[in-house]
Amino acid sequence: MDDLEVLKAVRALLTDPAHWTQGAYARSGPVPEGVKPAEYITNSVYDLQGATCFCLNGAVAKVLGKPNTLSINHTLMDHALSGCTPEKMVIGGVGKYSIRYDDESISSVSFNDNSTHAEVLAALDCAIAKRVQA
Repeated sequence: MDDLEVLKAVRALLTDPAHWTQGAYARSGPVPEGVKPAEYITNSVYDLQGATCFCLNGAVAKVLGKPNTLSINHTLMDHALSGCTPEKMVIGGVGKYSIRYDDESISSVSFNDNSTHAEVLAALDCAIAKRVQA
């Protein structure tokens, strides 16, 4: 699977908000209403067994069928999202999304956990469009 195919599959997986999560790689169910995702570890899963919802990087692992490839997933998503995130993302080490790399890519973990579902999908759409045009 090339990067474009992975991005399209991740986009398809995360289209339904019920399959997206924050604060964990993957979960076996949604975070209860009114609970902060980062504080809810009850249904967090890291081996993808029984997982039904995923962060950006967990979705890459699911698509590739490789649950223990976290650093590879981060690298792919961090660079794929470069230039495809809202302006608020491009703040040099300060603000809502503080993790940024020298090549202007951002942390996909930080982006996922501090964005709305709609922002995540829009960034994926942009990353896909950039690869289609290339």
